[in-house]
Amino acid sequence: MVVGRFGNITITAIHKSKDGEILSVDAQNHPEGDFKTTKLKITWLAHDDVVPATLVEFDHLISKPKLEESDNFQDHLTPVTRAEMRAIGDHGLRNLKTGDVIQLERRGYFRVDQPFLSKDRPLVLFMIPDGKQRAMSTLSTNLAHR
Repeated sequence: MVVGRFGNITITAIHKSKDGEILSVDAQNHPEGDFKTTKLKITWLAHDDVVPATLVEFDHLISKPKLEESDNFQDHLTPVTRAEMRAIGDHGLRNLKTGDVIQLERRGYFRVDQPFLSKDRPLVLFMIPDGKQRAMSTLSTNLAHR
């Protein structure tokens, strides 16, 4: 795994609470690892001042590029058109307002749909499509167009 700007590490143990929350990890430095070929990349955030967020991505409503006159559009509706992922972000996200556009590192561009109000009312970010066939976000793998 690559820890943002620190290099490669290998996780040797994950310690979880009874309800599955990760409490801590044991890791070893892996300086000879190649960050370009490492699959998992994370950014480490201080635990005490994070902002809960929901990342939302939408798929095409119709699964066919062009409907013919003889097509019944209901036969071509995409079954799942919304994917959500819970996330945590840097404390600076708490200052965002509805309509703000930001770039999340290794995720893409997002528009603020709902600002952060409290732990129970997290920041909601809608992904802005960039036209790429392969998304930066693993969230989109839950959608048919990816």
